[in-house]
Amino acid sequence: MKNAFFAFCLLALQPLLAKADLKPFEETAPNWEVTGTKPAPDLPAGTGQFVVSFVDEDNNPMTDSMAVRHNQAWKFYYPNEKGIIYIGLKEGKYKFEFFSNGEHFTVYTDSILLKERTQVAMTVRYSRAFYPVITEKPVIYFYPEKETQMNVQLTVNGSLGFTYPKYNNGWNFTADTNGVLHMNGNQYDYLFWDGVANINFSNVNMNEGAIVHRDSVAIFFERSLTAMGFTPRERQDFITYWCPQMQNTETSFIQFIPQAAYDQVAPLTISPKPDHTNRVFMIWCDGSRYVQSDLTPQKFTPLNREGFDVLEWGGAHFNPDLIPVLETTGFNYQDKH
Repeated sequence: MKNAFFAFCLLALQPLLAKADLKPFEETAPNWEVTGTKPAPDLPAGTGQFVVSFVDEDNNPMTDSMAVRHNQAWKFYYPNEKGIIYIGLKEGKYKFEFFSNGEHFTVYTDSILLKERTQVAMTVRYSRAFYPVITEKPVIYFYPEKETQMNVQLTVNGSLGFTYPKYNNGWNFTADTNGVLHMNGNQYDYLFWDGVANINFSNVNMNEGAIVHRDSVAIFFERSLTAMGFTPRERQDFITYWCPQMQNTETSFIQFIPQAAYDQVAPLTISPKPDHTNRVFMIWCDGSRYVQSDLTPQKFTPLNREGFDVLEWGGAHFNPDLIPVLETTGFNYQDKH
């Protein structure tokens, strides 16, 4: 029954996925490259110049202000209409960081040699940080200290799919102290929703996580969720949903993203406001392309569940081929030059 329900939800999401722009990352297009050098005899002695062209993933010029750091110093630059800035520096070797905005990944370069009275032409190609994923079974539990009339508003950065009970410009229900929800004459253990949401991966430290063998995922989740403070029923609901999906690959890369990043994916407004709203969201994929030694294990501390407590958990499988390759020296995805 559970697999049939899961298949039904995926079928219902297909029209939403068809609208999502899911283009594999072109590994032949590095996110930065030196395109040429030429003499610049008019420059002051002992100096050179970087000529940097900024483009987006579609090779369109980017003219917004850019924050640039070379070695240690940050400075703002304003590209011209062609997306070009000029950086004059003393001759030497420089590593750059280029930051546009929170919608694109920061670009990091290797050390680049700048010779005296020489221009070095560079292209910086920003990759978008938002990628659509299927949000699977986010469920929301309510534990008020007294019987409470509730209104819940959900805004998905993407498209809302199947909901149960049905979302009709919000959910309006009564929550009991034992967690039972009463709506339209029916009782529910939680609110359910799914959809296609855009996750901003620049807000997610992809150097954190774990590579877990399929025979160990249940134990991994039992320990992790217990450390967070899940109840036995909540742990069982989570494990019996996700573990069967992780049996199709030998290992899985698993990470729980920060709540602040998830709040941007699907803002949630609850009235009256709970004392604590805890939102736990997992991303995962085939673990074969990751190396555990490159990852920092996540440490879980107990969620604050005192008073009127709301807990939401959900997750998403992501395709690492849709985003640039993980650079293990930083927490942004980038291609190696």
